Amino acid sequence: MKIHHRIAAALVLATSGLGLTYSAMAADAPGAVKAPPFVTKTPAASTVTRSGTVKIVITLSVESAIGADEAITCSVSIAADDASFLNSASSAGTIVRSGSSGTLTLPIPYNWTMAAAGETATVSTTCSEGAFESGVGHSIYFVGSSFVVPATAGTVTTVDLSASI
Repeated sequence: MKIHHRIAAALVLATSGLGLTYSAMAADAPGAVKAPPFVTKTPAASTVTRSGTVKIVITLSVESAIGADEAITCSVSIAADDASFLNSASSAGTIVRSGSSGTLTLPIPYNWTMAAAGETATVSTTCSEGAFESGVGHSIYFVGSSFVVPATAGTVTTVDLSASI
């Protein structure tokens, strides 16, 4: 399990622009995972600024094996990647349960510099419940949708996501 933590940390550091290299274990060691190559971004000749809010509305159908008193948490990230910039924003919250379903609304503000107008952003979501350290729990990961980042400042873009857990 410890190697997974090292890999995740190396990947986070690698994408943070710190230029660190992966060295958690030798590449030929059993179970070794090679780090992804660094992605070089090209400076944009001109840029555009986009700001607004993405309102994520998650609706879950909850299976009966998950008790009504068990919390389900969700984390959401939105990302827009172009030739010059990698923009992202995220938020997390707890599903509000009602019987066999639950909902969560997360407003995620963003203020991004982008290479051009008309860039697309992608929404990724993870919802989970339970104690995964003991091996008991439920989790779901889904990429909900993509949308063109609006040109008008302050625009609220609503993204509705539905899943079962």
